[in-house]
Parts: sequence; C-alpha cells; structure tokens
Amino acid sequence: MLAFATAGTSPAVAAPLLMMVFQTATTGPVVNPCTTGHAHSVQILDLKREISQAPGLQPMLTECLVSDHTAAKATSTDMTVAVYRTLGPRHTAIKPVVPQGAGHFELVVLSSPTAGNEAEYNRWYDHEHIDGVLGNPGFLAGQRYEIVASDSPAGYPLPRYAATYRFRSMDWRASMTEIRRRLSTGEVRSSPTFDVKTGVNRYYELRQ
Repeated sequence: MLAFATAGTSPAVAAPLLMMVFQTATTGPVVNPCTTGHAHSVQILDLKREISQAPGLQPMLTECLVSDHTAAKATSTDMTVAVYRTLGPRHTAIKPVVPQGAGHFELVVLSSPTAGNEAEYNRWYDHEHIDGVLGNPGFLAGQRYEIVASDSPAGYPLPRYAATYRFRSMDWRASMTEIRRRLSTGEVRSSPTFDVKTGVNRYYELRQ
C-alpha cells in the first residue's frame, strides 16, 4: 500500500507526490512515467466499474510516488498524467473487518466543487464524507489530494481534487452496492457542493 505524509510531517521533509497515469493499456511499447527511475511504490490498477461517465479519460490506472511535479509528462496521446499533493492526514477505518482471502480494491474519485462553494466542499469532504465512506464494510483507508500538474494530449480536463479509498472485499460489486445504498438513504450524506457533472467515480482492482 502506498504510504503518504500526514499533517504531522516535519516541514523540512518534502511530502511525496502522488502520480496517476491513465492509459488505454498498461502493457506494450508506450513508456509509463511511473516505471522510470524517478518514481517508486508503483501499483497497477485494473478498472472494474465506472459509475460516472468520463469520456476521454483512459480506463487503466497506474499509481506511484514522485518527488517533483514536473514528472507529469504523458508519453502517448492515449495517456493522461496528473501529479497531486496530499491534503490533510490519511484517514483510517476503525477496526475494519477483512474476510480471509478478500481481494484488494481501490475507489478513485476525482471531483471539483460547484461554483462558489469550495470552502463548504472541503469542509464536507474533510470532516464528514471521507470518514462516512470508510464506515462501509471492508474499507481500510482514505486520502485526499489536490492536483498540482497534469498533461493530457487529448485535452481531458481533470477535476481539481482527488480521493482514494482502499478496501478489501470478497465481492466488489456488493461493496459498491452498499456504498450506493448508504448514499441513497442518507447514511452517508452527499453534498450539493460536489460537482457531479465533472466528477469521476471508478472502482479498481489492484493487480497482484
């Protein structure tokens, strides 16, 4: 699992940056920026389901840690690269129950606030939403990010913020259904400050 600096990190130590590389495939002759010597803690994720429609954003995802935002350089027209800084501490679930043999998954949410509502959007996300999502069975940890650099030859407009949630599940579809149920009942509160028109909501499986 990728490890990130929290709010208690010494200011003298630069926090690592998260790089996300979206591409049409994770194999082949195209060089993935996460596989260079400047990146570490590389993880490949296979798309299982996209909830929101994000035409133009490639399906496969590679994540890694980098030290410089200039690493956000796409090596193909079929690639979108983004580098994010960590926002706040890493949130962890309280006594998560993980079945033996459960698979490793990640929920990736890219989003922006609706116009004029950034302060309330960040308050809702930081102090309410992220911990609400972590209350779902099997969810382990969540982290928020803000984009600092991106490169998309195809011109895909990435949202400003990102959140990733790690979870373990015997059935990722059941986990997805439970999240949607809790949102529909208000057990996990949604917010009108979340711009659903530009949001990206994807479920990935970590490639072992």
